[in-house]
Amino acid sequence: MHSEKTGDMKALDFRERAPLKATRNMYLDAEGKVRPNASINGYLAVATPGTVAGLYEVHRRYGKLSWQEVMKPAIALAKDGFILGDVATWRSLQTNQSRKQAILNNPAARGIFTRNGEFYKPGEKLVQRDLARTLTAIAQNPQSFYTGSIARTS
Repeated sequence: MHSEKTGDMKALDFRERAPLKATRNMYLDAEGKVRPNASINGYLAVATPGTVAGLYEVHRRYGKLSWQEVMKPAIALAKDGFILGDVATWRSLQTNQSRKQAILNNPAARGIFTRNGEFYKPGEKLVQRDLARTLTAIAQNPQSFYTGSIARTS
């Protein structure tokens, strides 16, 4: 954050955190060798996201609109969908190719990001109603992501 009045620059680190039960050797096999992809795919690859808490803290400190008002556009995009752009970026191509099989192998991800196993194409609409419900709950109470209804369903 840059304050034009004072010239101050501030930053808030809200990266993910390892789960409380994470251990130093959780990605090693019985012989102490790294288990391939254990930190990328599956339940051991999941960290506790800091994004919700971080964005809410920035809003709490510096926001002028209500939290619910700030969340409305994201909720609408998830609920009503948005048209995928027709220009593939280097990043999207890299991500799609490297994660394609993991998405296809995961029934929930496959249901969101594909139609009958085919990824949505530019010009098609991506709708994420479950995400809209999650964002609506976060708009009502950001802490629900960590300790409330959202946390209990994860």
